[in-house]
Amino acid sequence: MASSKFVDQVDVLGNLVRSWTTENREDVEAKLLAELEVETMVVLHGSADRETGDDDDGVAALGRVLQQRSFPRVKTLGLVYCRLKEEKSVAELAKAIGAGNLPNLETLNFGSNSKIGDAGAKLLAEALGSAKLPGLHRLHLIDSGVGDEGLTALAKALGTGNAPSLTRLHVGSENEVFHSSGASTLAQVFGSGHLPALEDLSLQGLVDEEGVVALLKALELGKVGEFKNLDLSNCKFGLEGAKALADVLQTSQFSTLRLLDLQGNPTIDDAAIGALSAAFKSNNLSNLRCLGLKKVSITGAGLLELASVLESGHLPGLMELFADGAENTPASAEALVRAYEKNTALVALITIDWPNTPEVTAEDWPSATLQGNADFFKRRNKDRQIAVSRQFRGTVDSEASEENPQEGKDVETLPEKKETSELKPWKRGLSFARRDVPVEIKVCS
Repeated sequence: MASSKFVDQVDVLGNLVRSWTTENREDVEAKLLAELEVETMVVLHGSADRETGDDDDGVAALGRVLQQRSFPRVKTLGLVYCRLKEEKSVAELAKAIGAGNLPNLETLNFGSNSKIGDAGAKLLAEALGSAKLPGLHRLHLIDSGVGDEGLTALAKALGTGNAPSLTRLHVGSENEVFHSSGASTLAQVFGSGHLPALEDLSLQGLVDEEGVVALLKALELGKVGEFKNLDLSNCKFGLEGAKALADVLQTSQFSTLRLLDLQGNPTIDDAAIGALSAAFKSNNLSNLRCLGLKKVSITGAGLLELASVLESGHLPGLMELFADGAENTPASAEALVRAYEKNTALVALITIDWPNTPEVTAEDWPSATLQGNADFFKRRNKDRQIAVSRQFRGTVDSEASEENPQEGKDVETLPEKKETSELKPWKRGLSFARRDVPVEIKVCS
């Protein structure tokens, strides 16, 4: 939750932007200038439910004010769901960025503005290509109507080396489509060494496997940062793409990976899972926490392979596996239960459709249903982890007490924190990880 001071500051900017008219423009723009002199975060968040609106003129006024002088205090420029249009607001904001008036910008978020399009992306690319932004860490253009031409322009801008500190690049959505032309240009940038700190990539909507392979081959060169998140959801690639991805996942840059999202890819099948299994078994992904395989084309054979990976103790850090829509047969479901039973370190939440059958072949299993047995062994494993953790803490505390007999006396004991066995749901977790603006603040309504 944002502080009340932050909310008040955002409301001031939002109210000024909403109140702009041709009659009061001088007064509003003067007030905007005064407000921007003290701001570090310029954040406007419209309504996701609103289909029409005319905030574009007010945001364009904001852009004109930003052109008047340098604003070195501003570190975040976020305009989300604000119905930005390339011919007005985007053009004015791009001029301010290109003029170098935001030299300390760290976050640029124009996500969920579907009218930006290729034309707006080209304007932003021109600005990014001409202005040195050494501190820019995050660039968000998700669901902004960008296509191949816009992606190509943005890639060329990043290839200038003007944003060497960029760690996060999020482009595309399930509503956008990219082909190999845009992806190939971006791949050249990844292989150029101009983005040495990149660790979080979301590129959704890439429908050509050739483009996917080109991107992955470029990442394999190791000229990016130590990756934390890789999101290739709503893309289309099969066996060849999976093989290229498996190669990348076994490089040192990806040993730090925490999130791999491949959901919404209908061409990922059992053969692709078999190829990815080489990476899962490589022990290079011990830090992986979330694996998204929702709405892909996995059948029981692919799930049997995943169950084998988990039962063998690979992916030891996994906390969430999402396989909604997979064809979970009684045999694959039983294999998943066996994975929980045999691998006592397995506590991951597996979201999947369980077969509607009460038949359980194992006589020593406690429940009459496969899902019930999976839940039982998961709870058992979690309880054991908690017990070991408490025993370890007790040993450490005892050793510390022996070394420092006076330590701990006359100190009030804090209540023990409640243990939890499951993380937040997949989409909620992703949304929180990506959010650079407080979505509860709606000032462009």
